[in-house]
Amino acid sequence: MTTTNTLVEKLILESEAKKMFHSYLLVGSPEQTRRVVDDVLLNIQGGKVDPLDNFFCFDDDSKFGVEELRKIQNQMIISSNSPYKACYIENIERLSIPAINSILKILEEPPRQVLFFLSCKNLNNVLDTIISRCRTYEIARGDDYHEFDIRELLSGLQIENDAIEFANGLEDRKEALSIAEALLSYSREQVLDNKNEYADLCILTQRCIDDLNSNVNHRLALEVLLLRAMRLVSSM
Repeated sequence: MTTTNTLVEKLILESEAKKMFHSYLLVGSPEQTRRVVDDVLLNIQGGKVDPLDNFFCFDDDSKFGVEELRKIQNQMIISSNSPYKACYIENIERLSIPAINSILKILEEPPRQVLFFLSCKNLNNVLDTIISRCRTYEIARGDDYHEFDIRELLSGLQIENDAIEFANGLEDRKEALSIAEALLSYSREQVLDNKNEYADLCILTQRCIDDLNSNVNHRLALEVLLLRAMRLVSSM
């Protein structure tokens, strides 16, 4: 898995090296995948995303089928000043079979200088034939708080009262869960980087997430986690 920031940086580097693939499958929440696509297109299209060069379908309830794909195909052959045109289709697991078949035909012979960004929430619900035609990236859950922000949060907690005040300032359970999941993702990445001292933090964070999903007091649960995290990090 990767964070949104890391994935954006990777795709921008691919564009600068002229090594972008014609189709990407992004696995994550709609907010995460939209952010990746928006940030990448802003960079590779010179800071201005021209609506004539980019096609977006991200409303779960909108009609998106074969006819809509034909319109996109016709628009894609029109010349453009942008180095790339892009098509972003969200929640492809919800598309009809005819629409999926049309996408497969396009991906078999993709138009030049056109990037496809397909997104889904669960990779298990996507056909293998789609996956095989895309570069797939899974975005870490809870990445509303990015890896840099987690580092900044941990370094900013100097005394125990800092953790208490931060936890008490949380608006709701969703925000607490987002921070805990981001901390878990960050801790796991450290362990994968052979920093085994973060293994205990992984365990503590997972317990906190379980507690948050069990409807405990979200401020208290995150307060306890941050206090323990402070002690662990300070001893490393």
